[in-house]
Amino acid sequence: MALLRVVLIAALVSVVACLAQSPQESEPAVQGDYEDGDEEHRPGQPCLLCHSSDGHFPSAPGEAVLEVAGTVFGQVNSDEKDGLRDVEIIFTDARGDEFTALSNKAGNFFVKVDSGLSATSQEGDGELNIPRKPLFPLEVMIRRGGDEQRMKTKIWRNGSCAHCHGPVPGADSVGRVYLFEGGDAQ
Repeated sequence: MALLRVVLIAALVSVVACLAQSPQESEPAVQGDYEDGDEEHRPGQPCLLCHSSDGHFPSAPGEAVLEVAGTVFGQVNSDEKDGLRDVEIIFTDARGDEFTALSNKAGNFFVKVDSGLSATSQEGDGELNIPRKPLFPLEVMIRRGGDEQRMKTKIWRNGSCAHCHGPVPGADSVGRVYLFEGGDAQ
């Protein structure tokens, strides 16, 4: 009788587990109900959660596999809808290769590899195509007009800026990627 009870409980647990969402299915769900599908969706969210080749999902949405991606805000405490347009994001990889992305009106930028290119190509609306994968670690500086910020540390392995730069500074986030220390963020 006890053995039958154990078997029934194990079967019930297996059925319930099959009905639940996988971690891959639930992670995007907790990021909010943004409309996906364009270059301005999900500002401040971890882009490479969906747009990577690490096998997290069967395929990246729209087959858009990104190497580096993020959102630039005016200030560390900016709202997610307050990204900055026309900010240069300047990367230097471990080989010394430099490439510069330009943020779109949501503040988003993303870098993709196109091995058919001989030089970088800014496609507009935040997209930069580069001819080969960047070699980590990466140094980063952001600049618009006469204002600039240099990242104090290097990006060692995860090209999704929001992996470390969440909305609120604290134990597990250094806060948003931002250009201005204070004052006007327009």
